[in-house]
Amino acid sequence: MPLVLIFLNNPFCMPNVLFAADFPPPFHGESIMVKNTVESDFAKEFNLSFVDTTPVKTICEINGKISLAKFYYSARAFFKISKKILFGGSQIFYKNLSSTTNGFIRDFILSVPALLTRKKIVLHIHCSNFGEFFNSRSSLLKKVISFLLDSSQIIIVPHESHRKQFTNIVSLKKVFSVQNGTGSFHSEKKKFNLKNPVILFLSNLFEEKGYLVLLEAISAVLKKFPSASFVFAGAKGDDFNPVLVKQIIDSNKIRGNVSFLGTISGKRKEELLRKADVFVLPTFYRREAMPVTILEAMAFGLPIVSTDTSAIPLIVQHKKNGLIVSRKDSFKLASAIISLLSSPALLEKISKNNITKYKSNYTAKLFSVILK
Repeated sequence: MPLVLIFLNNPFCMPNVLFAADFPPPFHGESIMVKNTVESDFAKEFNLSFVDTTPVKTICEINGKISLAKFYYSARAFFKISKKILFGGSQIFYKNLSSTTNGFIRDFILSVPALLTRKKIVLHIHCSNFGEFFNSRSSLLKKVISFLLDSSQIIIVPHESHRKQFTNIVSLKKVFSVQNGTGSFHSEKKKFNLKNPVILFLSNLFEEKGYLVLLEAISAVLKKFPSASFVFAGAKGDDFNPVLVKQIIDSNKIRGNVSFLGTISGKRKEELLRKADVFVLPTFYRREAMPVTILEAMAFGLPIVSTDTSAIPLIVQHKKNGLIVSRKDSFKLASAIISLLSSPALLEKISKNNITKYKSNYTAKLFSVILK
């Protein structure tokens, strides 16, 4: 409903929307949501034009320093946006907004053509730490941030719990929550293979996503389930430490039970989700909001083991949709995985709950309806 609010005075028009956002690659939660949005029914309700504002080609570059390549891609995006704003007849400018200093400055500059021409602006903020980001900036940057937020008509966040971070920053009347939705997956009854269980970690390999915590937990799980395999699917982040990973694997003698697949997408990802028995995301990521991979796992009926980070406990209710464990605690993580694999009845119960919850709350179709 948020975008429709802008056009309540003329409900019969089909507005022109310039969708300027970071498309994959690289694949991460925000870019996947952008892809899902433009491929959903939402796109059929508006005259959409697109500008890919992605300044990098690999996940390692996202948190890196300023480079000539980033400057080039950002400048190219600026000129494309300017052309579409001036000559494309756009009425609404949609932009996702970063919560890092360099990222925000880039996003602000990309928004200047819309600001100068007084277009209606919709900002989509996918992180949970924007309030913290704002409060820790200089007084000058705070004024710039406030100016952009105040100039927008609508600000979208992934969950109702994320609205409160904008208290004393901008009017909460313009902040709307639109829960992430994903895929057009065909959810069906999950078949578990507890003789050779597959535990899946599906996320980019940044330390704060918890992949090292899972690696440390594997040996304890293998004592109870020696035939279990642990699959890590995601690109290596800029803080990926191959020496430490090798050390953990060798010291715990788990090499035969661990595989790293790198980035996967499309049918390959769906097949992996279909084969997995438990999904694990022990994240303590400071900007975590509403992980898309958890919703994807839910769609395939996977029991989920995660942490009390951001909105995750509101999505994954303990013992109903999976298990919530303490952050950075490999012992409790191992215990949670063992607990699930030891209880087929609990696995079946959680699996049914997750398929139902996905269909009721997190499909791409529902996301597009709410976003409209």
